[in-house]
Amino acid sequence: MRRQSAGRIGVLSELHRKFSASLPDRLTEVVALTSAQLMGNAYERVQHERLSTQARLGQSWITEVLSLGESGNGELLEPELAVQRLVAAVIQRRGHSTRAELERVIMLIATRKQ
Repeated sequence: MRRQSAGRIGVLSELHRKFSASLPDRLTEVVALTSAQLMGNAYERVQHERLSTQARLGQSWITEVLSLGESGNGELLEPELAVQRLVAAVIQRRGHSTRAELERVIMLIATRKQ
Protein backbone atom coordinates (compact mmCIF):
# COMPACT_ATOMS: atom_id res chain seq x y z
CA MET A 1 0.00 0.00 0.00
CA ARG A 2 2.80 2.44 0.81
CA ARG A 3 4.43 1.80 -2.55
CA GLN A 4 1.12 2.57 -4.30
CA SER A 5 0.74 5.80 -2.33
CA ALA A 6 4.32 6.80 -3.08
CA GLY A 7 3.74 6.08 -6.77
CA ARG A 8 0.58 8.17 -6.85
CA ILE A 9 2.29 11.01 -5.03
CA GLY A 10 5.13 10.89 -7.56
CA VAL A 11 2.64 11.12 -10.41
CA LEU A 12 0.86 14.01 -8.71
CA SER A 13 4.17 15.80 -8.13
CA GLU A 14 4.99 15.49 -11.82
CA LEU A 15 1.54 16.83 -12.71
CA HIS A 16 2.10 19.74 -10.34
CA ARG A 17 5.37 20.65 -12.06
CA LYS A 18 3.63 20.61 -15.44
CA PHE A 19 0.67 22.62 -14.14
CA SER A 20 2.99 25.21 -12.61
CA ALA A 21 4.43 25.96 -16.02
CA SER A 22 1.06 26.41 -17.73
CA LEU A 23 -1.60 27.33 -15.17
CA PRO A 24 -2.13 30.32 -12.87
CA ASP A 25 -0.94 29.93 -9.25
CA ARG A 26 -4.48 29.55 -7.95
CA LEU A 27 -5.24 26.52 -10.14
CA THR A 28 -1.84 24.98 -9.50
CA GLU A 29 -2.34 25.27 -5.75
CA VAL A 30 -5.86 23.84 -5.99
CA VAL A 31 -4.32 20.75 -7.60
CA ALA A 32 -1.54 20.49 -5.01
CA LEU A 33 -3.64 21.16 -1.91
CA THR A 34 -6.52 18.96 -3.01
CA SER A 35 -4.30 16.02 -3.90
CA ALA A 36 -2.30 16.36 -0.66
CA GLN A 37 -5.49 16.49 1.38
CA LEU A 38 -7.09 13.50 -0.34
CA MET A 39 -3.89 11.44 -0.17
CA GLY A 40 -3.32 12.28 3.49
CA ASN A 41 0.10 13.76 2.75
CA ALA A 42 0.62 16.27 5.55
CA TYR A 43 4.10 17.26 4.37
CA GLU A 44 2.90 18.30 0.89
CA ARG A 45 -0.20 19.97 2.36
CA VAL A 46 1.89 22.13 4.70
CA GLN A 47 4.35 23.00 1.93
CA HIS A 48 1.55 24.13 -0.37
CA GLU A 49 -0.25 25.99 2.38
CA ARG A 50 2.99 27.95 2.76
CA LEU A 51 3.28 28.52 -1.01
CA SER A 52 -0.36 29.60 -1.18
CA THR A 53 0.20 32.04 1.66
CA GLN A 54 3.28 33.44 -0.08
CA ALA A 55 1.19 33.86 -3.25
CA ARG A 56 -1.27 35.87 -1.11
CA LEU A 57 -4.18 33.53 -1.76
CA GLY A 58 -5.47 34.03 1.78
CA GLN A 59 -6.21 31.70 4.68
CA SER A 60 -9.95 31.52 3.92
CA TRP A 61 -9.14 30.43 0.34
CA ILE A 62 -6.73 27.76 1.63
CA THR A 63 -9.31 26.58 4.17
CA GLU A 64 -11.97 26.24 1.48
CA VAL A 65 -9.65 24.23 -0.79
CA LEU A 66 -8.73 21.91 2.09
CA SER A 67 -12.39 21.45 3.07
CA LEU A 68 -12.89 19.71 -0.29
CA GLY A 69 -16.11 21.56 -0.97
CA GLU A 70 -17.50 21.26 2.55
CA SER A 71 -16.97 24.82 3.79
CA GLY A 72 -18.92 26.60 1.07
CA ASN A 73 -17.52 30.00 2.04
CA GLY A 74 -17.49 31.16 -1.58
CA GLU A 75 -13.76 31.78 -1.91
CA LEU A 76 -13.20 29.46 -4.89
CA LEU A 77 -13.98 30.54 -8.42
CA GLU A 78 -15.88 28.17 -10.72
CA PRO A 79 -12.72 27.07 -12.61
CA GLU A 80 -11.05 26.31 -9.27
CA LEU A 81 -14.02 24.23 -8.13
CA ALA A 82 -14.00 22.35 -11.43
CA VAL A 83 -10.26 21.64 -11.14
CA GLN A 84 -10.78 20.41 -7.59
CA ARG A 85 -13.56 18.07 -8.74
CA LEU A 86 -11.31 16.77 -11.51
CA VAL A 87 -8.41 16.11 -9.12
CA ALA A 88 -10.74 14.33 -6.69
CA ALA A 89 -12.22 12.23 -9.49
CA VAL A 90 -8.80 11.26 -10.84
CA ILE A 91 -7.62 10.16 -7.39
CA GLN A 92 -10.83 8.42 -6.34
CA ARG A 93 -11.41 6.67 -9.67
CA ARG A 94 -7.72 6.10 -10.38
CA GLY A 95 -7.96 8.15 -13.57
CA HIS A 96 -10.89 6.24 -15.03
CA SER A 97 -14.20 7.76 -16.11
CA THR A 98 -13.12 11.37 -15.60
CA ARG A 99 -13.91 12.70 -19.06
CA ALA A 100 -16.86 14.84 -17.92
CA GLU A 101 -14.79 16.56 -15.23
CA LEU A 102 -11.89 17.11 -17.63
CA GLU A 103 -14.14 18.56 -20.34
CA ARG A 104 -15.69 20.93 -17.79
CA VAL A 105 -12.25 22.21 -16.77
CA ILE A 106 -11.19 22.65 -20.39
CA MET A 107 -14.37 24.56 -21.20
CA LEU A 108 -14.04 26.87 -18.18
CA ILE A 109 -10.36 27.59 -18.76
CA ALA A 110 -10.82 28.16 -22.50
CA THR A 111 -13.71 30.55 -21.75
CA ARG A 112 -11.55 32.56 -19.35
CA LYS A 113 -8.73 32.93 -21.90
CA GLN A 114 -11.05 34.50 -24.50
